[in-house]
Amino acid sequence: NPLEALELGRRVRIDVLVADVDTLEQDGPGLVQQLRTLQPSLVVLYLAHHGRVNGADADYDPALYAPFSLDDLQEAVAATLAGR
Repeated sequence: NPLEALELGRRVRIDVLVADVDTLEQDGPGLVQQLRTLQPSLVVLYLAHHGRVNGADADYDPALYAPFSLDDLQEAVAATLAGR
């Protein structure tokens, strides 16, 4: 829920936001930008399903495509944080 995410972003520091591109398209246009306004150093790891990213997703650079394992997710989060 985008409103809950914004409220959480006001209360706690987010180290890395794991964001599903499809969810952002449906429920959270501008959510990442709003969270970055609250937390300018926010790092985002974008996920996409089955290698599909729409042309409208030019702002998203998915680092991980489904299907993926928990190990894949952990490695992607670690790499994202290391690249800060």
